[in-house]
Amino acid sequence: MSYPPEVSGASYLPEFFPFFHLSIFGIPEVQIIYSIFGSLIFFICAFIFREDLNLLKEKLKSKVGIFYNSRNQVRERYKNRSGWSNQWVYNLRYTPSKGMIILVWLIKTTFLLLILLWLIIFIINWIINLLAWLGSSFLLITDLTTYPLKAIGIEQAAIGWLVLGCFVGGAIGLIQSLKRIEQYSYLDKVYLIAIIIPSLLFITGLITANFQHNIDFFPNVVLVDDFKYPSQNWNKDTLLSIKNGGLFHPGTKNNNFKVSIWGNKNQIFKDFDFSVDVKKVNGTDDSAFGIIARTSENNKSSVRQNFYYLLIKGNGEFAMGKLIGSNKWEDKVGWQHSTSIKQGNNINRLRVVCNGKKVIGWINGQRVGIFEDDSYTSGKIGVISLGSSDDGAAVYFDNVLVKTKPE
Repeated sequence: MSYPPEVSGASYLPEFFPFFHLSIFGIPEVQIIYSIFGSLIFFICAFIFREDLNLLKEKLKSKVGIFYNSRNQVRERYKNRSGWSNQWVYNLRYTPSKGMIILVWLIKTTFLLLILLWLIIFIINWIINLLAWLGSSFLLITDLTTYPLKAIGIEQAAIGWLVLGCFVGGAIGLIQSLKRIEQYSYLDKVYLIAIIIPSLLFITGLITANFQHNIDFFPNVVLVDDFKYPSQNWNKDTLLSIKNGGLFHPGTKNNNFKVSIWGNKNQIFKDFDFSVDVKKVNGTDDSAFGIIARTSENNKSSVRQNFYYLLIKGNGEFAMGKLIGSNKWEDKVGWQHSTSIKQGNNINRLRVVCNGKKVIGWINGQRVGIFEDDSYTSGKIGVISLGSSDDGAAVYFDNVLVKTKPE
């Protein structure tokens, strides 16, 4: 039980890529879904407690009215005292030219518009993140509240949610009915029962639930390679090389791709966690590069290759999918922008987790995509660089880490 990484690792500050590409376009889908769920919870609570909210609103209006009246009185006093000095300043004021006035107006307007744009995106990000926290917190609290129901034989989470929903819905309906018939003497008792029972269940779940923090589902480290020394375990093309503390892929032309695959014929992985540092050192930002998983055979051109891939570009886009027979690229997560990617010639940490049918992609600690596919159940790991109509991009790969499940 924990917050999803799209929520816990979300940034509240807007970003511009490279100038006006707003970070809202790169918000992960999981975070959007949680924020939508959080907004539904917010509106439901606002509807249920609308009478209390109206009373609060009236109190706030009166407080704000008192503040504005005091402010206006202070402003009037200041005007009366400073009237003579304003006339003296006006007589000495410099009158600028028309061109200067227009230039100053343009600068001020542009500056204010940029600040306004930044504030709008900041507010949108803040609201989305807040609603995502609300939605995910509701799910965690509900799971903990229904966990003790296992003691009476309710093992399935969906059934527990249904029981809890019936209780809460019945309590809300009873409260509204008592208010309508003005039986206020029973309201305190109903409120007390409606609060105590879920609270006791939540505390019991908090105590008895089997929390497993920071569990590593792939604890067995089978490969760590920082390329400080030459390695014979990387099957690569003759144009590719290990130098300067990394595995180097020069630019590839004519839309071809080059792969470097680790291990011999017996080093096959089924379920694993594979991560690599990648850095584009020169070339176009439109060329793709990344990591591949469950690849068949080796890098010889005569072999028809199949593998899953996580690719990024220097312009901040990424894609996930599978290659079929060396020539059919099937995107499972289509090319899209992500604020997790450090654009240009920067280091990015790519990670792919293969667990059964699930293939999960991570970029710099942020989960960016997930899909299910059972085409390839095992294979080798590797890195890849793709060409383009231009000269392609030269890429360094470093700090390879592969972990597997215990047998």
